[in-house]
Amino acid sequence: MPSHGDDESKGGTRYLRDVFVEKGKTVDTLVCVLCSVVVRGEVKGDVVTVWGNIEIEGKLQGDAVAAGGKIVVRGEGAAEGDLVAVGGRVERKGRKVIKADVTEVP
Repeated sequence: MPSHGDDESKGGTRYLRDVFVEKGKTVDTLVCVLCSVVVRGEVKGDVVTVWGNIEIEGKLQGDAVAAGGKIVVRGEGAAEGDLVAVGGRVERKGRKVIKADVTEVP
């Protein structure tokens, strides 16, 4: 399925455009401002969104922080770091056990 955002193999900071880490891709750290991140591949570092959501369908080794958004762990998604949603929530829609600490700040 084609994505409508960026498929980033280098990581880094992005603005105003959703980022997709596709299956088979690995990145270090992602920061997304006014956009969302979908992890289908692997992120070795952290994922941070400001006014955007984080969807984890692949593997996240670092922390996930969504300020003004939600974090969703789907299917076989695996999260090993902390999951923090500020002004949002953390949803578990997967089959795997989340090893991460989960924090929701209203």
